[in-house]
Amino acid sequence: LRDEIHVLEKKIDEEIPHLGDFVLYVDPPKPEKMRVAIPIIEDNGLKSHIPHHYKDPFRFIMVDIENRKISGYQVSEEKFLLSESAKIAAFLKLKHVNILISSHVETILYYSLRLSKIRVYPQFTNVHDVEHTVKLLLLEL
Repeated sequence: LRDEIHVLEKKIDEEIPHLGDFVLYVDPPKPEKMRVAIPIIEDNGLKSHIPHHYKDPFRFIMVDIENRKISGYQVSEEKFLLSESAKIAAFLKLKHVNILISSHVETILYYSLRLSKIRVYPQFTNVHDVEHTVKLLLLEL
């Protein structure tokens, strides 16, 4: 999309030489379905607390969103360590996750997720459970 916008800007500059400044605004469509992954230590469903420190192994809760509402969730059986970037990236890709919410993402994991088109959002510091974190995310999407 970025490349196409640059081509269009160049074409407009060539076609209308005295235009000066102009702005192209692109409003991508909002996805109807998403899967959000959030690390948790203990499984209490949507009331699960999100840890601020990841010294111990953690699981992921994956929250499904349809039409801007929570439609379901599942918790991974597998546990992870923060240092297992390749394992985490492969797992999130396999589970068709679109967004990871975590403030503890190592550089290699961040770039692996970007290559897989998985967006990374930081955890809100004053929100401690999964349900409220996802609801805040929905305000942006």
